[in-house]
Amino acid sequence: AEGEARRANSGGIPRAARQVRKQRSKKKKKASMADDDAVYPCCRCGKDIETTDVFKNGKHHHLECFMCTSCGNAMSTRRFFTAPNGELYCNEVCSRTAPSGPPVCVGCAKVIEDLHNRMHVGDKMYHEKCFKCKECLLPIARVTFYESKGEVYCEVCYRTLITNMFSGER
Repeated sequence: AEGEARRANSGGIPRAARQVRKQRSKKKKKASMADDDAVYPCCRCGKDIETTDVFKNGKHHHLECFMCTSCGNAMSTRRFFTAPNGELYCNEVCSRTAPSGPPVCVGCAKVIEDLHNRMHVGDKMYHEKCFKCKECLLPIARVTFYESKGEVYCEVCYRTLITNMFSGER
């Protein structure tokens, strides 16, 4: 009578069969969580992440927004340093450096929003459209350029500069 009461409470299913059903339902829950198509907002820019979601330290990032808090350089998803306050840095040395804020273009003095279209020469950063030869002012982001004494030159102007330097004209 007691065994029949237990079966009645469990829907007439033997105990071993109930355990198998529980395990299967747990597996289904895990699979549905892994297949979750949820869209999360990026913790840096606030926009929805519809492409690669970098989930680190409990925060979601666009791959292009996964940057060092101090220097603004893109970080590897495998190698980065987390400070005690939870901020992410490209290395431990950068974590001890005061944040410099968003990168600013040397050419126009405006913030560089699109970090994929920037040029970085030494400690200077430029918008791609602002990256121009010092002499002729032609855009040089997509061609061979040369750097001398902190300034950038197209190939023609650089050769002229070098020729003049060796001939004593400059």
